[in-house]
Amino acid sequence: MLIYVLASSQLSDKIIARPTTNFHPSIWGDRFLHYNVSEQDLVCKQERIEELIQVVKKEILSSNHDQLKLIDNLQRLGLSHHFESEIEKLLEQLSIGTHHQNHHDLHDASLRFRLLRQHGFNVSSSIFEKFKDDKGNFKKSLITDVSGLLSLYEASHLSYVGESILDEALAFTTTHLKAIVANSKDHLLSHQISIALERPLRKTIERVHARFYISIYEKDASHNKLLLELAKLDFNLLQCFHKKELSEITRWWKEHEFAKKFPFARDRIVELYFWILGVYYEPKYSRARKLLTKVIALASITDDIYDAYGTIDELQLLTKAIQRWDINCLDKLEPEYLKTYYKVMLDSYEEFEKELKKEELYKLEYAKEEMKRIIGAYFEEARWLSEGYFPSLDEHLKVSYVSCGYVLLIATSYVGMYDIVTHETLNWLSKDPKIFEQKRNHIPSTVDCYMKQYGVSEKEAIKELNKRVDTHWKEINEDFIRPTVVPFPILVLLASSQLCDKIIARPTTKFHPSIWGDRFLHYNISEQDLVCKQEKGEELIQVVKKEILSSNHDQLKLIDNLQRLGLSHHFESEIEKLLEQLSIGTHHQNHHDLHDASLWFRLLRQHGFNEHEFVKKFPFARDRMVELYFWILNVYYEPKYSRARKLLTKVIALTSITDDTYDAYGTTDELELLTKAIQRWDINCLDKLEPEYLKTYYKVMLDSYEEFEKELKKEELYKLEYAKEEVCKQERVEELIQVVKKEILSSNHDQLKLIDNLQRLGLSYHFESEIEKLLEQLSTGIHHQNNNLHDVSLRFRLLRQSGFKVSSTIFEKFKDEKGNFKESLITDVPGLLSLYEASHLSYVGESILDEALAFTTTHLKAIVANSKNHPLSHQISIALERPLRKTIERLHARFYISIYEKDASHNKLLLELAKLDFNVLQCFHKKELSEIMRWWKEHEFVKKFPFARDRMVELYFWILGVYYEPKYSRARKLLTKVIALTSITDDTYDAYEFEKELKKEELYKLEYAKEEMKRTIGGYFEEARWLNEGYFPSFDEHLRVSYVSSANVLLIATSFVGMHDIVTHETLDWLSKHPNIFEQERNHIPSTVDCYMKQYGVSEEEAIKELNKRVITHWKEINEDFIRPTVVPFPILVRVLNFTKVIDLFYKEGDDQYTRVGKALKESIDALLIDSIPL
Repeated sequence: MLIYVLASSQLSDKIIARPTTNFHPSIWGDRFLHYNVSEQDLVCKQERIEELIQVVKKEILSSNHDQLKLIDNLQRLGLSHHFESEIEKLLEQLSIGTHHQNHHDLHDASLRFRLLRQHGFNVSSSIFEKFKDDKGNFKKSLITDVSGLLSLYEASHLSYVGESILDEALAFTTTHLKAIVANSKDHLLSHQISIALERPLRKTIERVHARFYISIYEKDASHNKLLLELAKLDFNLLQCFHKKELSEITRWWKEHEFAKKFPFARDRIVELYFWILGVYYEPKYSRARKLLTKVIALASITDDIYDAYGTIDELQLLTKAIQRWDINCLDKLEPEYLKTYYKVMLDSYEEFEKELKKEELYKLEYAKEEMKRIIGAYFEEARWLSEGYFPSLDEHLKVSYVSCGYVLLIATSYVGMYDIVTHETLNWLSKDPKIFEQKRNHIPSTVDCYMKQYGVSEKEAIKELNKRVDTHWKEINEDFIRPTVVPFPILVLLASSQLCDKIIARPTTKFHPSIWGDRFLHYNISEQDLVCKQEKGEELIQVVKKEILSSNHDQLKLIDNLQRLGLSHHFESEIEKLLEQLSIGTHHQNHHDLHDASLWFRLLRQHGFNEHEFVKKFPFARDRMVELYFWILNVYYEPKYSRARKLLTKVIALTSITDDTYDAYGTTDELELLTKAIQRWDINCLDKLEPEYLKTYYKVMLDSYEEFEKELKKEELYKLEYAKEEVCKQERVEELIQVVKKEILSSNHDQLKLIDNLQRLGLSYHFESEIEKLLEQLSTGIHHQNNNLHDVSLRFRLLRQSGFKVSSTIFEKFKDEKGNFKESLITDVPGLLSLYEASHLSYVGESILDEALAFTTTHLKAIVANSKNHPLSHQISIALERPLRKTIERLHARFYISIYEKDASHNKLLLELAKLDFNVLQCFHKKELSEIMRWWKEHEFVKKFPFARDRMVELYFWILGVYYEPKYSRARKLLTKVIALTSITDDTYDAYEFEKELKKEELYKLEYAKEEMKRTIGGYFEEARWLNEGYFPSFDEHLRVSYVSSANVLLIATSFVGMHDIVTHETLDWLSKHPNIFEQERNHIPSTVDCYMKQYGVSEEEAIKELNKRVITHWKEINEDFIRPTVVPFPILVRVLNFTKVIDLFYKEGDDQYTRVGKALKESIDALLIDSIPL
């Protein structure tokens, strides 16, 4: 009852009520009990693999490689898991590319099709029509194209229900491939064809195929030596990992003495692990493999109890106990073996619970329910046998669907898969989707039931059930069409049910024991050797990734090779991207090569790609998917934005249909109805829409956004809600970004002014690469010949603040013969203001900028005092209070938008974009603040610590000043919580809550932040001790302690925790050395002034003056830290600078606005988090 196969050769077996139990023991003995591997050898292998992965990645990025062939090789060599992002990117390119132009190779077309389909990209089987003759048959000329036939054969297994052309292709290729094997045994592809005919790629086990394909690939004269080396090393390294796992599982089996306790049961732990290895072999699923092997082992014992040992009365008692799942049922079970079995089952699941995180336990509960279901089905079958009842086919299928154990194993396989499996996945699973409904013609009783119910012969029954199996394979293929109901990797696991073809169905009456014995109980592999393999593998992976991204290589063949070599798990994202490109393109047009067309089709189909038929539904609308994708590609081309690109392309496509509906098709009355329905966004409006095309459009719109929701994480859904309300606004933002990008790249615009406006309007994060490129050009240009004070100062400031080296001597030209700034500059107000802002980017010892600051400050103050109606008067006042170098970006953007709007020369499109973007980000930030406020309230901090300041909004505003960009959402929320805890200064630091939000490899950052928290609290205690003892510290003592107690380093360290990969161990090492950028003395701390006065015997006024000088000096040192090349990544320095800016605002002139929230801080928060900008 546990295991079934598809092979019809098993159809002759008959169920026997109670077989004897003299099963032979495991053939493996203790072979796997020990794992003896040299750690040193393992390390060497790992190092070599890593080295090779890097080399392969470099080659993948090369433009001179056959991408299809490379992806195929990576997948087939078992290496794709190292190159997931690169393969995804390539498949995206292939799905939208023009790979089809003047390409008439059947192999390539088939390979491209297969790679894209198997990755879920939309691709039509109609591409193979070109390979037919006038009579509608496949051309006879294709018979001699053996590689094309084989590629088309593989592609045809990615068919959907009703795709007759692929059914014909399968029949055509099968016939001629069999003839080739029979008549041309010496053909180069003969062995490969034989294997394919026995088990096509769609139904093969990846690791088994990789083992086979490595030998095939090695014999190929054109093979890549590095790729071959990587494939071998990686295979051996993974084999070491798997042996180690099997050793652990075998020890578990031995320690529990299952063979001794249940001598009637089959000892097949090695075979069971092999089965699970076929479901998921990747290292990241180690936990899942071990847990699932244990569960399937328990299920196997259960199967043998119900099939081969227990009486009907015993089984009835056991079934009831299992349904209750309660240790108190133990005493009611007889005989003793039932007690033993029941306790083992409950104890095992309790063990599994301990291995899971609290938030994962719901998955185990679901798996437990499936165990109850399967045991109920076992009992039903045992009852039929006991009563001599012959069920109908429908009855039999209903029960065997459960008793085969397939759903149990899938549900359990999800338990160890971390975050990819959600409540939604399990809800979907509970509905028994089609992908599980594969009819099993391999179950003897199924054949018997069919013969009895329909009165047909055994041969006819087998033929009909085989048809059902074929149909359900096609339904499985359809389930892979993107967007999928559940995450794509989930479906891949389900498709791995093909492994059942390899394991014997239903136990015979004389089960032999495990042939493996204790072979896998011990893991004896050199860790050093393993590391060497990994390093070499990684090096090769990098080489392959470089090849994948090449535009001049056969991408179809590459993807196919990667998959068939068992390498695709290294290149999942790259293959995904290539297939996406292949699916969007018109690769099949003018493409008459049978092999290519078949391969193209198969790859696309097996990855779930299909067509949406929008053209058919809306014939009046423009069919411009490629152009729309091209548009979006220019918005963001980076691989990390793949999901965003796909989603946005779909949204803009819907918008395009909307545009055509309103512009070119709908009547006024129709459009009025549609507009009202869209505003309501409710499926119940559907019935009110007429004519039919409006219903279709409205349903497509709502369904599409529902699809998008499924693609998002729970915490991202608010973005979609906003998108629903702001579809047109978002489209407008993207449109405006494109216009601005064109302006940036134009040589006829004032680039300095444009960059300055983009930064001051808060838009620069949309144009980082464009601005960087422009600044590089400006840094090497001959702009120094310009004698305009405003332009020279602006260029100087823009370059310095971005870390470019630029000398302050450029301002010498603005001095007179006496060495003073020229009097004529006094009337150049824009120039004075620009020079004033530039002077705040000075380094220590740059006297010319000190003079410029004094000169401009004096005259700008005079302008404000004497010319209040001057157009720049308000702007000057703000600048004198807070120069750009010390201002908070979002706060300045809010202010500058109003200034820019009053400028008669403003760019209307840029202004519109600035307002829209500010409001969008404000919504984003409000959402975050709402989450943080809920956290604050739920923990009842105000109630628990009534003596502490309740300043959550102010704290979030502080962090918003450090980094406002959407990509740092996680970092903002985490840091706001930490600074709140710091404010309370309790002796408890609840790190666990933050740990749950981080990946394992990021936890070292949190450890560093913890240490800084300890140091900060130590600083607090030292100050409290001084106060308690009435001790008046020296100025130096005070600075040493206040440097820590100010919590600046703590907050910087914590800010790094949520910033993903940009922060490394090196960054934190740099931070631990307390660089100059942190050493800004704080004249806002009254005790600092007191200590200075006492130690140096000066007045308060003199102390403040001296401390202000130190502050100015340290601002200059901060500026020097920004000179490229910087010690740490530039964005890291920007965050540190932003911290300083916020502190400067909070504690300006000694006014603690955090403790006593003042007008300036309140107005700032209103501007950023409450008041939107009127459009």
